[in-house]
Amino acid sequence: MEGLVSALVVDGGIVRIDRVPLVIPRGHVLVKTLWARWGSIDEVIRRGLFPVDMPVVAGYTGVGVVVETGIGSDTILAGKPVSPVRVSENYMPPVIGHGFLSPYTVAPGDHLAIVQRDPSYVILLDSALACETLEALENKSAHSVLVLGSGIYGLLAAYVLHSAGIEYAVLVRKESASYSVIQVIQELGLATTQSIDSLDSDAVIAASLDTLLIEEAVKKTETRVLVLHPLIAYRGIQVRPLARDLEVVGVAGGKEFAGCAIQLVKKAWRILYNYMSFVKGLVPPPSEGLPALGAVYEVSSS
Repeated sequence: MEGLVSALVVDGGIVRIDRVPLVIPRGHVLVKTLWARWGSIDEVIRRGLFPVDMPVVAGYTGVGVVVETGIGSDTILAGKPVSPVRVSENYMPPVIGHGFLSPYTVAPGDHLAIVQRDPSYVILLDSALACETLEALENKSAHSVLVLGSGIYGLLAAYVLHSAGIEYAVLVRKESASYSVIQVIQELGLATTQSIDSLDSDAVIAASLDTLLIEEAVKKTETRVLVLHPLIAYRGIQVRPLARDLEVVGVAGGKEFAGCAIQLVKKAWRILYNYMSFVKGLVPPPSEGLPALGAVYEVSSS
């Protein structure tokens, strides 16, 4: 199947339904979308806070069924429900690649994991990033970690650190944090701090696009390891070099983290879904008043 499909498109701050071309490149598969998530990346693009060539098909991640495999793709995925478990420089919806807010999308087969037909797997990608983050910090023998950012990746990264018994804290400045963000952090049982230098941290997780905040955290702490969300690591957002040595790690997920990620989805979804809205069909999200963790769209029920 190639041609035009309907999609929720972001174009210069405007979100609209449009018809867009759909082509299956080599190594990609065609996915019929069941559920898609409008996340914080979609929101920063809509608000013009991140440079990207518009228009883009929205939908940071999703769950769907593979209905066609392209040349060079993994045929074992045919007919299977899948969700992204990896991003890369060449595939990071909606920045690069067709997003999931469309009845059909395309994705590289080696970036997908087989899952169940369930909307909870819209957090699989962030779960894989969190699992990789934990592995990276354990390999670096980090003993105390400051988490910057309270989106799903930041929350899940803190959640796995908590489970692993590693000292950590999520930075939450109450003058700027919403009540619902504070609520979800409390429900997950996560430790917080209101001050960057209140924790003797030797590692920082940059789960935020605020590079000034990241630089401030690195300067004010004894950080020797900086873990970057892939949008920062792979899209040219530069954290200015600092005088002392700093090891920078970019996470991207991968199928090797699928087992850990699936278990994390099962543990965390029962709380996280309460802080999302659920929408049927391709309807532009409101410009104000979105829940703390975005929206999950039921794109197709079959």
